[in-house]
Amino acid sequence: MKQFVDDHGFTMVKAVLGVESLQVRNPNEELISAPGNTVEELVAAAQYNFEFLRNHRDTADGPELQRRNRAFDIVNTQSPYRMFRMTERGLDRYEEEVAHMREVLGYKMPLAIDHLGYLHVEDASRLLRRLEKYNLLWAEDMLPCTYVEEYKWLRQMTSTPLATGEDLSTLESFEPLITNRSVPIIHPDICSSGIYEAKKIGDLAQRHNIAMAMHMCETPVAALATAHMGVATENFIATEFNAPDVPWWDDIIRGYPGTVIQNGFIHVSDRPGLGFDDINDEVIKEHLMPGFPDLWGSTGEWNTEYSNDRLFS
Repeated sequence: MKQFVDDHGFTMVKAVLGVESLQVRNPNEELISAPGNTVEELVAAAQYNFEFLRNHRDTADGPELQRRNRAFDIVNTQSPYRMFRMTERGLDRYEEEVAHMREVLGYKMPLAIDHLGYLHVEDASRLLRRLEKYNLLWAEDMLPCTYVEEYKWLRQMTSTPLATGEDLSTLESFEPLITNRSVPIIHPDICSSGIYEAKKIGDLAQRHNIAMAMHMCETPVAALATAHMGVATENFIATEFNAPDVPWWDDIIRGYPGTVIQNGFIHVSDRPGLGFDDINDEVIKEHLMPGFPDLWGSTGEWNTEYSNDRLFS
């Protein structure tokens, strides 16, 4: 993180640090307690699921795909149903990691942490109390984003700001979090919500004194769309960026003057649209994921589909 800050001029950083990841890195230490073989099952499923998504997305229907579906279900079981309990040594080890980050980054650099682990409210509060001295900018996705009441409880148990929302998409889905003031920071994604809907979500949050930081693990197209929306939204703080070490990221688009992120900022162009001319098909072709052999495949089979999706009859 320090190297990225020095190389790119970032003015804040965010780390992903899950309690289960610490257990994997320290297999001989008793950091987590859970019934049965829950810890081992989750770790194995997470490793398998990640490898499958990267290299085997084109697997045909059959036993291997069923195994992948089971792994996906395990990884996505909501945290309160796992009953992970952090041991005192687990809390110590986590605090040591964050203390080391602060030792390297200093305390002036804003530091947020994402996915702290599969924890329920009570152990989340134990961990957050340990971390208060490190002045985190926020702790992200401590609980599933639909846990409106639980976030309210957790917010009262810590002085560390909480953020969530990257898995929500519409104004209606964000409304319970916002109107109940369950978190001080919401975290939408422009690719889930779109520019106009994200703007409406941010404006509703502002009316309830809630800040907005944007989730953005995507291309320069999404980054520029996020920037345009962000500069028009007063409570916007920052946008995520997860590809500082991908040398071809800026090359995905053509006709943009220079790199998209310069000295930690996106300078919004006054050119039409998002400020670039075209997509660079050659770069995308070089980096297609397995199972997606066509760059711009036809979607004509969806033209006549009809969904009778409504809330009442």
